[in-house]
Formats: sequence, C-alpha cells, structure tokens
Amino acid sequence: MVNPKSAENLDVTPSDSDLAQNNSPTPIRCFLGAAISAGFAVALYFATISIHQTLADTPIPSGNAMSIRIASLVRTLVIGMAALGAFTFGITTLGLTGLGLQLLFPKSDSQPSE
Repeated sequence: MVNPKSAENLDVTPSDSDLAQNNSPTPIRCFLGAAISAGFAVALYFATISIHQTLADTPIPSGNAMSIRIASLVRTLVIGMAALGAFTFGITTLGLTGLGLQLLFPKSDSQPSE
C-alpha cells in the first residue's frame, strides 16, 4: 500500500526569500492600508458621536442608586470602546502614511565628508 502523503509531497512551504518578496511593504500597499484604516477611523468616530448623543438624550429609567451607577458604567464603557477603536485606527493611519512616505522618499546613506 502506498502512502499518498509521502515526505516528498509535504514540502510545500515557501522559502524565506519568497516570503520576503511577497510581504515587503510598498508605498502603494501602505497608502491603501492607510486609506482603509482612515475609513474605519472616520466611521468609528461618527459612531462614537452618535452613541454619545443617543445615550445623553436617553435618561436612565430607574430611581435605584445602584442601577444608575451600573448603567452609567456601561454607558461609559460603550463610549470608551468606540472611541478607543477610532483612536487606534487613526494612529494606524498616521503610521502607515508615514511608512509610505518613508518608502517613497528613501534616505540616502552617504556620509558627509570630513
């Protein structure tokens, strides 16, 4: 009986040079990623503003002090998570834009003459 999964057929992993060639950052990839990240950042920013406005306009329908504290905590966490997402995607946009510019205008390695 012949084993169809012999050792010869299992060696399909790409070499390190193939991985470096396919995953190397280019200015186009950086700016495309920055545009996608900026879209998410803007969407989450507007979602944060909408959530904040909705929760500010809606009173907590209870007179119990403990339930008011818990509802306030949950509202703060919801707004904070949306703001954290917007901030994270905004910083990612700045980083990818900076990397794209750095790749577009490489720094020369020449040393000044003494």
